[in-house]
Amino acid sequence: MPSRATLRHRAYRYILKNWVEKHFLTRFVSKAKLELFKESQRQWKDVSTVSSRKQRAWFHAASVGELESLWPVIETWGKEYGDVIITIFSESALKPLERLQAHLKEHHIHVSFAGFAPWEGDWSGALKKAKPHIFVTAMYEAWPDLWLSLGQLDIPLVIIGAKDRKSIRVAKRVCSGLGGTLPKMALLTADSADEDLLKLMFHDAIVDNSGDPRWDRVKERTLKSHPRLNQLLKKLTGHVLPKPWGVLGSIELADLEIWGSLLLKAEGSVWVVPHRVDRAHLEPLIKWFKGMQIPFVRSSDIIPHKKSHLVLVDEIGFLAELYSHMDWAYIGGGFGENLHSTLEPAIFGIPIAGGYKGATRAPETRILKASGQLVILNNSKELEQWLIGVQDISPRKKEEWSEHVGREMGATDRVFSHIQKILS
Repeated sequence: MPSRATLRHRAYRYILKNWVEKHFLTRFVSKAKLELFKESQRQWKDVSTVSSRKQRAWFHAASVGELESLWPVIETWGKEYGDVIITIFSESALKPLERLQAHLKEHHIHVSFAGFAPWEGDWSGALKKAKPHIFVTAMYEAWPDLWLSLGQLDIPLVIIGAKDRKSIRVAKRVCSGLGGTLPKMALLTADSADEDLLKLMFHDAIVDNSGDPRWDRVKERTLKSHPRLNQLLKKLTGHVLPKPWGVLGSIELADLEIWGSLLLKAEGSVWVVPHRVDRAHLEPLIKWFKGMQIPFVRSSDIIPHKKSHLVLVDEIGFLAELYSHMDWAYIGGGFGENLHSTLEPAIFGIPIAGGYKGATRAPETRILKASGQLVILNNSKELEQWLIGVQDISPRKKEEWSEHVGREMGATDRVFSHIQKILS
């Protein structure tokens, strides 16, 4: 007869599954996205129950940032063991997932399944079918049904970039309330400040500050040139786009409103790269430029030898590579919902600034603030002061920043070492 904990877990799974399907999905998920999820669930039927290689790992990323963190670890696992399952929750991660699949295929790494993850309440059946030897996720992902199912099936759980977040605390409380057994866990932090808190919460878990594999991922990407960027740079040589160059990366309308006429005061030239370039997001930015009477050229329309001060990049795919040609970078999102990633420009030792919203969420912001490379801004006056100051930063200071960031490299190897240990 099943234990009380097992019966409680079944009841929780049944109630949650029915609530999700009847209330959450129909109210908050678009029909298009819901169809993508349903198609992904149908594809689960084709997943082999037997790994084609020595061992199979299931990697799960909620969104783009988490997938970037897992990318180098997935590649390392694939080269060693050859068989992976990769799942996501966010629709925004679909294109990056496709790129990852293509990359793994080039390296002859077998992907048993890549698509949307099961809903909370459906984890047990998917895990029993897939039979992974380990489950690896990143940052904020914590689901009670997932944890209890992993515990029941004796599948170890590794969380990369683990942090004392609400989702982790809630998942632990629910699991305790249901009386279930937690899986064998390795909580690998990106910030040493998180270690003590997680050790108090999870006495039996492996807790270690292993760093963030995203640094390795970014470094790998920036070592490669991008064909489209190379074309633009050839057109903009000489005096067409005067130096120094600055970039507004992953920009939103709220960021432009903070900049205002400062865009005209910036020395040299400015590249503006929107966070999204679909029509709905690009048109308000263009309207703002015209309303402010700030002249610009679009990267897709650049005419060779036409002198300009500002380039609006209305294409995607080469922002990380673009940072390597910049003298400074302002990262968008901090005057909207949340500051976007500061890792890419940090690699090149250039000064970085961004708004205050969500600036404490990512562990790299603490690292970059501590070295002085990143400045968090509260208003346009502080932005103007920072913009004046970047002209006086010495090459030696930029070298120090690059060296400081360089110490963050190697997280992928440290993470993979823990994965191997927890499997042994």
